[in-house]
Amino acid sequence: MMDREAFLAGIRGRRPRQAQEPGPRRAVERVAGGEPGAAMLERWREVGGTGELARAADAPARVTAALRDRGVRCVRLWDHEEVRRLDLAAALAAAGLEVLRGEEGLTAELEGTWRAQAGVVVASAGVASTGTMALVAGPGCPRATSLLPPTLVILCREPDIVDRMSLLWERLPLSGPRPPSNIALVTGPSSSADIESHLIRGVHGPGDVIALVLAAG
Repeated sequence: MMDREAFLAGIRGRRPRQAQEPGPRRAVERVAGGEPGAAMLERWREVGGTGELARAADAPARVTAALRDRGVRCVRLWDHEEVRRLDLAAALAAAGLEVLRGEEGLTAELEGTWRAQAGVVVASAGVASTGTMALVAGPGCPRATSLLPPTLVILCREPDIVDRMSLLWERLPLSGPRPPSNIALVTGPSSSADIESHLIRGVHGPGDVIALVLAAG
């Protein structure tokens, strides 16, 4: 723990931030030849995330490779229609990974998620201009999957990406008989600089986040 005098000396020694002229405002129109996936990934990488654009048919192999490169042995999947459509559980199991899905009861579910080294979830929508993805929690898609494992893979369909944040809410299931229990807006890895202005990743959630945008067509 830094003592008071050392802490104050550190503050005094810092150069004051110089006022800067505002830079050119980023256009909200889609960039990279009108490809929303490429635009969102560009912003996503700027804040420390990793990711790529892939065809849906290639997604299982890409997810498997990313997890194996990180030494992941146990992964938690959302019980989501997109995960089932890609048959992701079978691909991961065939590669020798332990695949966790919905256990009976909250306690068993949380214990399994704590044990998982990675989570795989599906974004309901993304924002090209900010690199943000919206994760909607609900039955079979618990919020713990996107919070507890140190590595997170987010699948996002390119047609679900909008240009700007104001359009995001139109894509989310905010009404109906069973509204979502939680909506998380994820823009890169979990980061905090609260303590002595040192940037630390992975404090409040995954420090390693991978976006896989499923190309349209």
